[in-house]
Amino acid sequence: PAYISEFSRKPADWLHEQSQRMNASQEIRETISDLYDAEINFVDGFVERLFKEVLPADNTLVIITADHGEMLFEHGLFGHAQSLFEQELRIPLIIVPPVPGGFKATAVSAPVSSIDLYPTILDLAGIPVPAQVQGQSLRPLLDGQPANNSRAMFAEFDRGPLPVRSLVVNNWKLISGGDEAGGTMLFDLSTDPGETTNLVTSHSDKASALGRQLDEWIALLKPFNAPKGTIQLTTEQENVLRSLGYVK
Repeated sequence: PAYISEFSRKPADWLHEQSQRMNASQEIRETISDLYDAEINFVDGFVERLFKEVLPADNTLVIITADHGEMLFEHGLFGHAQSLFEQELRIPLIIVPPVPGGFKATAVSAPVSSIDLYPTILDLAGIPVPAQVQGQSLRPLLDGQPANNSRAMFAEFDRGPLPVRSLVVNNWKLISGGDEAGGTMLFDLSTDPGETTNLVTSHSDKASALGRQLDEWIALLKPFNAPKGTIQLTTEQENVLRSLGYVK
């Protein structure tokens, strides 16, 4: 109970300052995990309201997802935007199409990507999907069609000195830009879902093949230079961003 009162309702900056202490104490780590579970339970209550109050409406598509997961001291890390381990990449995705009784509820284990959301929304709305869209409509999966488990899944972030990128194909996962083995890690997610054993040395051929595929994907990316400018925030907007930790 003492740890609950100390660590609940604390801003992210304060928690990160305590990360070394938290990582050294199993009791504190368990408390953090319990608090996180409680937060999920709290959100679930509002998700229930969403389904009860919104879903009865006609022609309503509901998609529930997230932008990232959270590290709770797996690999010694806390928070997010620090790695491309599965704890950060795997996010919830629930799709309820606007067709009452038209789809059978099912859980899909095949890998999909957040870039699939846009073409899925267009497809379910009866709007043609532009040819240049990289994602794939997930409607076939909702229709019960077999999934493509061999599809290549890419991820990246570049908040640090060097960008970190990952590629997953048939449960083999390559992470490029990490701190181990010269910046490269290789995992077999089918036998090592926790990503505890780096196989980049023992399976160098597999690592090289995935590395070439990752390089080909990077070469296809077109840089986007966002327009520079100033934004005037209202006091309310500043307070909201400050509460989320985006404004100091």
